[in-house]
Amino acid sequence: KMRGVKGTFPKSQVPGGVAGAVMNVWLGGKRVRRAAIASQEHAEQHIVLEGLGEGQHVVEVSKGTEPAFGLVAVAGVHLPEGAELLPAATPRPVIEFVGDSDFAGTAATAPVGTYSMSLLSHFMDWSDPDFAAPAFVGESFGVDVHNLGVGGSGLVSPADVYGPTNRASPSAQHYADRIAFNWGVPAGSEQYAVGEMPKVDCVVIWIGQNDIIMGKLVGKKAMDQGIEEYAKLLSEIRRHRPAPLP
Repeated sequence: KMRGVKGTFPKSQVPGGVAGAVMNVWLGGKRVRRAAIASQEHAEQHIVLEGLGEGQHVVEVSKGTEPAFGLVAVAGVHLPEGAELLPAATPRPVIEFVGDSDFAGTAATAPVGTYSMSLLSHFMDWSDPDFAAPAFVGESFGVDVHNLGVGGSGLVSPADVYGPTNRASPSAQHYADRIAFNWGVPAGSEQYAVGEMPKVDCVVIWIGQNDIIMGKLVGKKAMDQGIEEYAKLLSEIRRHRPAPLP
């Protein structure tokens, strides 16, 4: 069961004209489905795959759109009669990626040469973190990935460009309680505190170029502010990921 929490993007940018998210379904390492999850207040059951037959199958479900397009909460998993969940595979090293749209996979699958403004009405169709740099790095090195990239933000650029609940990396607010791993979760006991976030083995930071594109790093004063904000980001990450973690 999955529950799509309302996003802040126009409905026209979401399949079916309703706010929500898109999920990728993988079978044996190959993507076999891309399913839309509509925004709603209650959990709704979705059939991920069917007709798999006997034998062991590795099924993975990943969020195929960045957080700015809506939160998806998994409320439970149902298996058909006679099926069972096997023990999880041996954990692999984990790399966490902090960045902007370059990491989030915004328009990653758009046709080559597409004019940027043409992307606005196809963000849900052409954006996919599973086809962004972090995913390819994870595949190349045989590691798992925490992709926390969110498009349109920078160190100095307004981090709440998509609304207050979508404030995120690479600004220092990235690790604030109601963001990142606590995306869309109201203040309370369900949020991660310092030391409780899922463990990682390495953090990769990509500042991106939104600050430059938006003209926020022009002049010495602005550059000094950028340096100050970057120091805040490093400090906030270190608060949750203490040294000697690289």
